[in-house]
Amino acid sequence: MVLFIGCSLAVLTSCACALKAVGAYQLGSGVYTHLEEATRTSLLGRKRAHSLDSTSHVCDGAADPTKYGYGDAVQLASKQPVHGEERMAILLRGEAFHQSFTKQSGCVQAMYATQMRAAHSLMHFIVFPAERQNILVDIFVTDRKDCDMFADEVAVYRQGAERSVTTKILKTSSQATNIRGALDWFKQEAGGIDAIRDNYNLVIVTRHDLIWRSSFGSWPTANFSNFNFLSKGVVKEKEHINGDFQVNDVFHMMPGRVFPAFDATVGTRHCFNPDDEGSGHGCMCDMSNKVRSDHISFVTPWRPTGGVHDSSDVVEFPWGPDSALSRCLEYMEG
Repeated sequence: MVLFIGCSLAVLTSCACALKAVGAYQLGSGVYTHLEEATRTSLLGRKRAHSLDSTSHVCDGAADPTKYGYGDAVQLASKQPVHGEERMAILLRGEAFHQSFTKQSGCVQAMYATQMRAAHSLMHFIVFPAERQNILVDIFVTDRKDCDMFADEVAVYRQGAERSVTTKILKTSSQATNIRGALDWFKQEAGGIDAIRDNYNLVIVTRHDLIWRSSFGSWPTANFSNFNFLSKGVVKEKEHINGDFQVNDVFHMMPGRVFPAFDATVGTRHCFNPDDEGSGHGCMCDMSNKVRSDHISFVTPWRPTGGVHDSSDVVEFPWGPDSALSRCLEYMEG
């Protein structure tokens, strides 16, 4: 939670209070003063019983867990992995240097420090903890615009080790066409959908502009044997899209053998459908038609109450309407 303690309006105009409020991070040095260490010997082999009740399957159609090889995925992910043989792919979609609360979108100069902070948080709370467990990490980075600042973000992903970092500019017109384009490019770069299924223990598909708050080895209800959404959706929207099947659409994590099911789901009726608003808040419905709903989990039991851009215990949305930076910039621009 972001707290404005002793912040006056005058202080906000200088953004000093906003920067103080968003966390103990030193932008100049790129060092987290509250960095967590992952202590588990095997992150990808860990199983947890924090998935949906199988009786909650209410979406159209019936799941066929064998169609996309999900039974094999459970077997693979539940094995104790051989040290040094695990592999993870991280696909970043959407826009870098994003500012959603103004008419501007990506490549916004005012968002430089925030985007760099988000990039460093991905490294410190996901990439570095994985690599300390001898998990090989491949990073695939897309952006929607030719942006001079993009190279600085990519440089963060290349720090500290010789890992594979591949980039692509995808000039798409909507969120739905962007994630579709990102997945198709990822398949091409990784050697095809079969190669992703066979070579990656874990695949993460997420956005550039999220600031992570805790190591992925300590996420409260993540289950690395399952398909994972970040959380359920906004409480006040429970009646929309099959009630509790409303989900947060900024993060998706799955064993590699489940990726074909997710790839086939994106672009369907409720899941990043290019023919409507194009969000992924209804992906739970269409995903549960391909994967049994008791094999779908959430990274955190937290759930937004004010809006889809609320910050959680696991991740902060720095450009959300309740964030310190948003309030600061809105005041300065107003």
